[in-house]
Amino acid sequence: MQDIKLIEKLERKLPPQMLAFLKTAGKKAAERNEKVYIVGGVVRDLLLGIDNFDIDLAVLHLLTTATAM
Repeated sequence: MQDIKLIEKLERKLPPQMLAFLKTAGKKAAERNEKVYIVGGVVRDLLLGIDNFDIDLAVLHLLTTATAM
């Protein structure tokens, strides 16, 4: 099975401003105890080597004991 390095594909395919936005979104999410995922057709297109700059993000908030109370 081929090892797929999606981060390398993202860095090659996306414009620098978009890549910077995604990195900032990830950092901001981490500060809020959240995770951000790239979802949708852009993931498929990335795997197929097709340019697609319509990026959808899903945010997951991680509950901790402190936030659950």
